[in-house]
Amino acid sequence: MASAWKIIWRVLCFCCAVFAVWLRPMALLHGTDLIRAANTAPANQPDVVLIVVDDLNDWIGVMNGHPQSLTPHFDQLAARGVLFRNAHCNAPQCRPSRKSLLSGLFPKSTGTYFNNTARPSFFGDQPMSGKTPQAEINDPVILHEHFQRQGYRVVSGGKVAHYTKPKAALDAYLPLPKQDPDRKYVGQGNFFSKGAHNLSDEKTGDHQVASWAIKQWETVTDKPLLMTVGFYRPHRPLDAPRKYFERFPVEQVMLPLLPKFDDWNDLPTYAKSLVRSHAHRKFHQGRFSDHEAIVNKGGDLEWKRTVGAYLSCVHYVDA
Repeated sequence: MASAWKIIWRVLCFCCAVFAVWLRPMALLHGTDLIRAANTAPANQPDVVLIVVDDLNDWIGVMNGHPQSLTPHFDQLAARGVLFRNAHCNAPQCRPSRKSLLSGLFPKSTGTYFNNTARPSFFGDQPMSGKTPQAEINDPVILHEHFQRQGYRVVSGGKVAHYTKPKAALDAYLPLPKQDPDRKYVGQGNFFSKGAHNLSDEKTGDHQVASWAIKQWETVTDKPLLMTVGFYRPHRPLDAPRKYFERFPVEQVMLPLLPKFDDWNDLPTYAKSLVRSHAHRKFHQGRFSDHEAIVNKGGDLEWKRTVGAYLSCVHYVDA
């Protein structure tokens, strides 16, 4: 299993973007000064924090993915460590991607390929799940279990193992917080949500996850720490407190350049069907991709609202 764990120490860009950081100790979460924290781990047992940011692409400043991205804390973190620019997707959906990451195994070995098991009509008689290697690993050791066996205190909060608790006897656990019922939307919506809302940062789920993580980091024990923390934004719905949307007025949002040719013309029918069905989800009546649906709804203006909302959510989760 030792070689399988090498996957953990890379930055992976997939459905969720992952940052793995060795700490001994350093300021990490949301620019908060955590240097005063002092877990009494031996010198050869560093504290480890794994941060998972759902649906984050390369639109952060240091990656130059979008010229208008505002991510000073991500950029600061990258400047203090190693930045992997040649990262690849281990599975194009959240559940199989996270399971692959936490187990150190490819989806062909975990048997999980999609977020759920609903069969799309075009899928035919192909299997929706199941392990394919001849030498199956029936009960893989996941990341949290591995660190527990090395004498670590292991905690996890937010969206790490999709929407479920990681398979381990955790020392502390925070489920993904639910939406605040007092949320009211203000201003113009976007394709994936109603947009900006009236809540303060303190009442949002990701802020609660960050606050919980800070408390766990500051807890002093005689063990080294593994902490996995999962933030939900910029996963859709693309909404965040109003102040983050105000940084990206719709009329000033820059759209990415699109190819001047049809980049679908070399895709097989199966691939087009997979995109338009959203891998067995009934979005847009199962007939259109997100791009096609956005163009049909409002063209460039709707795309600007959507891109601005995504930039707003990235700025929020960075803050």
